Amino acid sequence: MPKMPYTEGWNAAWDLELESVRRSHKLKTESRFFKAIEDGRKTFEIRLDDRQFREGDLLELLEWDCIEGVLTGGVLWRRVTYITSWGQKKGYVVMAIAEVK
Repeated sequence: MPKMPYTEGWNAAWDLELESVRRSHKLKTESRFFKAIEDGRKTFEIRLDDRQFREGDLLELLEWDCIEGVLTGGVLWRRVTYITSWGQKKGYVVMAIAEVK
């Protein structure tokens, strides 16, 4: 069967377009850190980079009560504004985060 001309290269072009799309990540966040982010004292996250975080990504931070082992229902949205692995354990990154407006 002959290839349709308009489909050739479609996957590669789609992959490039997807690469530029901002992604979102749901992350459990211990209550003590969640509250510090909520009141503006904590403006960064240190995480295992198992999701290949990028600048521009959205973080949906879910408050996690680690004593009870449950999500509390608290939710904060933050955008990654800067990311580095400098000075971190292998595989970890520090992300500067800002409130989503």
